[in-house]
Parts: sequence; C-alpha cells; structure tokens
Amino acid sequence: MAEIPGLEPGDFEVSLSGSALTIEGKIEEERAGERENSHLRERVYGPFIRTINLPKQVQTDTVRASYENGVLTVTISKVNRTKKKRVKTRPK
Repeated sequence: MAEIPGLEPGDFEVSLSGSALTIEGKIEEERAGERENSHLRERVYGPFIRTINLPKQVQTDTVRASYENGVLTVTISKVNRTKKKRVKTRPK
C-alpha cells in the first residue's frame, strides 16, 4: 500500500520490470484558505518516483493495482513452490 492523496488514477503510473515495482507520477496541488485576518495559499508540485525491489519468487503476470481514497494497493501473488518430498528407502 502507498498513500498518494489528492491524485487521480491518471496522475501516476505503476509498472513492473523484472523484480522492481515502480510508482511514478506528478503532484500538482493548490490549497487556499481564509480566516478573519489571514489568507493562506499553498502550492505543492513536482514529480515523484518510488521503486521497490520485490523477491524473485513472485508471479509477475498476476499483478493487480487499485486506487481508492488516496490509497494505492498493489497485489502480487507468490510463486507456488512445491515442497520437497522425502522418500524413505527400504532394504531389499
């Protein structure tokens, strides 16, 4: 999960290359407020990029991403590894 409030789904991109998950986009936000004797205006802008190295044992074809209320959720499945099976040998 990643918190990226104030953005629309088209404002950022999620990509997977090898075992690196990358989230990148651009923030452009302006806030204004007024009180009795003051006026406030803030501007936040600029690009961002975050890369997360994933373990090698993930299924890259099952990656899903959803974005709701400023929270990006990325779901990745692990590779199903078969457990080693031990076989006892019997004397002849």
